[in-house]
Amino acid sequence: MTRIIQDEQDLHRISMPEAVDLMRDALISVVSGTLVAPARHTLEVGSGGLTFTMGGETKKHQIAGFRVYDSVDPNATDHQHLTAVYDSVSGILKGLVVGRWVGDFRTGAIGGVAIDQLAHRDTRILGLIGTGNQARTQLQAALAVRTFETIRVYSRDAQRCRNFADELSKVTGVAIDPVDSSHEAVSEADIIITATTSSTPVILSEWLKPGAHINLIGPKFSDACEVEPSIVQRASLLATDSPAQALAFGDQLILESLTDGPPLQDLATLVASGYSRPAHDQGISVFVSLGLAATEVVLANAILQKQ
Repeated sequence: MTRIIQDEQDLHRISMPEAVDLMRDALISVVSGTLVAPARHTLEVGSGGLTFTMGGETKKHQIAGFRVYDSVDPNATDHQHLTAVYDSVSGILKGLVVGRWVGDFRTGAIGGVAIDQLAHRDTRILGLIGTGNQARTQLQAALAVRTFETIRVYSRDAQRCRNFADELSKVTGVAIDPVDSSHEAVSEADIIITATTSSTPVILSEWLKPGAHINLIGPKFSDACEVEPSIVQRASLLATDSPAQALAFGDQLILESLTDGPPLQDLATLVASGYSRPAHDQGISVFVSLGLAATEVVLANAILQKQ
């Protein structure tokens, strides 16, 4: 019988440190050629449609599959995502995971790999913009790879920000301070995570301290971006988890529209090469999370294997 797991059953099946390790291995598999990760595909049906991310792993896990969600309002609480995992040798359907959590947790875990690889080792202060699901998983992943003396969070809804700080302080065992502005959240931060849907800048380049690292969650477009384009332009290191998806977005993506910014690097290559941020590098490093295909399938497979 095909196993079907709902999101609420997933939450304690796998830890964030385990997920970070899975995503690190998946990124290394990109370089070895055993992770198949094409750009996502969107099926348009009238005013709506479906978005598919497809991929597989041909050596260690020998799996293939996809995640699909609607393009009408994929963030709506009553809209479900579906991740299917197949045995790529036998063709047997191993199981289905229903809900948004796999995608959010996967994205957070890759963000943790990016922080571990691209941020300085002696980080003390984390600044977080946003209090949604992505903010939650990104924070958990950051704590899986770094220890912080201070964590500051900001969102436009002050009460929601306080609630988020209270809840995540209890969940993580680390004090999280709600603050009154994005400037206060990021101006002293060694690591900054933006997990918002803002189409206008909420972070200015002049606020960033030398040597800071930024995780930008989701595609950032030339006409809709939550950070000033000059932040990307001044970066000494710019990386993404999915160059294929960056290429598919084309010139509308802020990474492609800037002609005088740094070259876009593949996080997978940096991970596989053992890259470590030099202590003397006081430039800004930026990671743009676009969603590496097949990683949801890898994570869902690990969840399905848990009894």
